Amino acid sequence: MIRRVQVRFGYVDREGAVSRRVIHPLGIVSKGSTWYVVANTDAGTRTFRIDRVSDVDPTDDPVDRPEDFDLADSWREIADEVERRRTPLEVQALCAPGGMGLLRMLLGDRLEVGRAIHDGRVEVVIRGHNEYALAGELAGLVEWLEVTAPTGVRNQLTWIGHELVSRYGGAADVAEWAADAARARRSQGPKP
Repeated sequence: MIRRVQVRFGYVDREGAVSRRVIHPLGIVSKGSTWYVVANTDAGTRTFRIDRVSDVDPTDDPVDRPEDFDLADSWREIADEVERRRTPLEVQALCAPGGMGLLRMLLGDRLEVGRAIHDGRVEVVIRGHNEYALAGELAGLVEWLEVTAPTGVRNQLTWIGHELVSRYGGAADVAEWAADAARARRSQGPKP
């Protein structure tokens, strides 16, 4: 990269397939403890894990670096796209204002916050891997969160609720617990 020349290198992809590539290196970035080369290729801008490079052979051909290229912007776009691929499912929900901090803490970048509706709840979009896993994550947030779509996640939440009541107690137990929780909240006074 310092010499600003293209490189030919051996690369082992995640399935173990070996290939040789010619790239135009644009920068090096890290995510956690993993380092990547961001490069232009015949197929567009790509990233390559440095720990999967088996050998490097610099060429004498100059790097074709776009004039308006910004490494930080490019890496952010790449990381966002990878995250979208890893979490393809989008859930629409309404969140009570008191639950927004918890939602942000638990979901991080997988949470998109929309507008507040007439009753004060906030429209949110939550990304996840699949319906089952995302329903499991969201089930504990029922006090603040109402999932409005997709139906598959709502059905998973219903199933989870049924299984919890089946395992831990019937409707009378739930009613008693809810009354106790309400009394405890009243005794603590209003939340700031």
